[in-house]
Amino acid sequence: MERQHPARTAPEEPRELQAVVPQDPLEHALASARAPGADAGARRTFVDQLATLDLGSPRATADRLHALLASGELALLRASDGTSARAMAVERLLALGYPYALEVAFWW
Repeated sequence: MERQHPARTAPEEPRELQAVVPQDPLEHALASARAPGADAGARRTFVDQLATLDLGSPRATADRLHALLASGELALLRASDGTSARAMAVERLLALGYPYALEVAFWW
């Protein structure tokens, strides 16, 4: 007869020591900008956040921007001054420099 051992699990850290996963700062702004009847301020806020997006590391920032571009959610979204959200996301990727600028792809 083979003895089975209970699965070993790492002890759980106390709540105050557990890492807090930051919420995506674009999530709420994108929902507001895409909402039916969204005002110019909501769209401008979202585009401004794209321009300065920093998720703690260039890789995380680039990955989020790539995901937004691939999703197509930025295709028709423009700020009141005509600034394209898609163009701003590409501009931010280029600003991240090497190697992220080389990863820019064009979605038509």
